[in-house]
Amino acid sequence: MIKSIDKKIIYSAIPLFIIILFAIWGLFFVDDPMKLSFHERNLPPSLQHIFGTDDIGCDLFNKTCYAINITIFISFVSVIISALAGILLGFLSGFFHESLIDKFLINLCNILLSFPNFFLIIVLVAILGTNVSNLIVVIAISYFPTVYRMIRSEVLNIKQTDFIQISLAMGGNWLHIFKEHIFPNLRNTLLAVLLAGTANAIITESALSFLGLGVPLDNPSLGSLLASGRNYLRAWWLSFFPGLIIFMLNYSLRSLGKIAEKTK
Repeated sequence: MIKSIDKKIIYSAIPLFIIILFAIWGLFFVDDPMKLSFHERNLPPSLQHIFGTDDIGCDLFNKTCYAINITIFISFVSVIISALAGILLGFLSGFFHESLIDKFLINLCNILLSFPNFFLIIVLVAILGTNVSNLIVVIAISYFPTVYRMIRSEVLNIKQTDFIQISLAMGGNWLHIFKEHIFPNLRNTLLAVLLAGTANAIITESALSFLGLGVPLDNPSLGSLLASGRNYLRAWWLSFFPGLIIFMLNYSLRSLGKIAEKTK
């Protein structure tokens, strides 16, 4: 069973490892992803340009490697923010069940969840504007209810166990109980939530950028690169490679998340 899980981890991590190498290339070896050459527009993949070039002559490989960093940064930071808020408030809400703060947070999450998720995101983007920091805030707000409800549910279940009741009877404070008893039981669940949340955030950021509601075009993301191929259907590489990267990221993160959840 352990060997089987190890193989699944390796197979799931390989696409992520490849993309991390691309991201490192884009971070340290690409000086100007928007460097253009009008004499090399829409060239197919070759030894000189392994991903081809786009409609303004930029090398698509360098541009894609740079865009990976933008997309991953937005997605990861937004999920970390929503996870930290969800963990803290989910624990307080679950531990102090039926308290005023619990009722307030439950009602707040119900209000957020009453809107279709992507509709809520578009409305928030329209209100706040399209830049990196606003996208992070918007995605964090949209994912917060998911993390909060999951943590609250897990805390309510763990709270009923004997060792928690004994700790409470012996005068244990809530910080000690969280650190010594609840957090160790939530560790794999949190890892699964973070991995799945990052995958969802990548899709959300890519969809917003595809629609023109993401980061400005001078900071290309995977979604904006995917959108750039809409007007050049014969230049298949313009959309194929960014789309492939998005698929690989989601496959790897979701697979690793499922493995983490099963190894609780």
